[in-house]
Amino acid sequence: MTFTRERITQSARNPRLAYHPVPQSPLRHKLSSAFVATLNDSRLPYCLLGAPENPLAANSDVDFAVHSGDYRHIPQLLASAAASVGGQLVQAIEHETTATYFALALQQHGRVAFLHPDCTADYRRQGRLWMSSEELLRGSWRAPGGYYRPAPDTDFKYYLTKQVLKQSVTDGQWRKLLALYQAADDPRGALSWWRLPTAAQIDQSLRHHDRQAFGNLVPHLRRELIQTPSTEGVVARASSCAFETARVVKRLVNPTGLFVRIRSGSPEQRSKLAGNLADALAPAFRHSSVVAFSNPARLRTLIESTVVLAHDQMVPFRKLYAGVDIHWQPAATTAQNVEWAITSILSHLAQRTVVRLKLQSPLSPPMPLDTLAHTPVS
Repeated sequence: MTFTRERITQSARNPRLAYHPVPQSPLRHKLSSAFVATLNDSRLPYCLLGAPENPLAANSDVDFAVHSGDYRHIPQLLASAAASVGGQLVQAIEHETTATYFALALQQHGRVAFLHPDCTADYRRQGRLWMSSEELLRGSWRAPGGYYRPAPDTDFKYYLTKQVLKQSVTDGQWRKLLALYQAADDPRGALSWWRLPTAAQIDQSLRHHDRQAFGNLVPHLRRELIQTPSTEGVVARASSCAFETARVVKRLVNPTGLFVRIRSGSPEQRSKLAGNLADALAPAFRHSSVVAFSNPARLRTLIESTVVLAHDQMVPFRKLYAGVDIHWQPAATTAQNVEWAITSILSHLAQRTVVRLKLQSPLSPPMPLDTLAHTPVS
């Protein structure tokens, strides 16, 4: 069975499929520029994954790959990148044994911009190896924007495999997948995971831009994909399983969520401040929640990286996990209270991340925790 596909340029031959990311804000542009400059200056091999055009332009995660031996250096490099423009590394969520989701934050008054580099060495999901760091980086090239991209066929294979395993194909993801498919020199390498009849169906749905057909295929594609033989031996799989168990335990012991207790001020002021903070800080976490008596916080939310904002009497689990107290400043405006609270919480997150990751130096001089708006909860 053969695969045929006319190689076309999206913008010239099929404009409706062209991928146009949402322009990033000036603050986020500072972070993304510092991110690329720091990686380039480090001279570590890397590539930005899974985006048909500028991976930094869209307000979304920035997936990038490094060699396995370089993975341990990434937190310090990202901390330095953020600090170089006055920002901070505020979050690190290890979601696989060889993948960590980071959040860099840059504040200007009451506004905060975030950049979310998601670093992977070997691409794993649920502990299983799908693509090694050597495969991801082989053939990488420097794009006009100054950053490095993977070989087009590798980029398509990575993104297709990722979306099938996640069983997720949103409008934006479908446009990315089509663009990466069209940029690939030969998609057969990516389709080799599947049996030939299945691979032909994938190729046909992409070639004819048939999202419905592809979406209907996804559950079957995942089943067939996970039934493929593992590329690792028995010893390597056992070691991977042990590391995965250790990762889960680490997440339980050191949750990446945060409790924020708002103290003083009227109920209306506390409620308004909680809402503003939830909106501003949500990008530093996977979820955000404003709790009330009818919607109490659960311990699981902390482990799943949720910022939980609550009134004075509504912070459970304080004896288990520390949090942050926010004090309403009656002499200040609402905007000033929001700005100070954001500054304090980001500082707390940055200091916590420095300690947790054992970084060599603080991102910035430690803030006195008894000033501005909060003190740590014991």
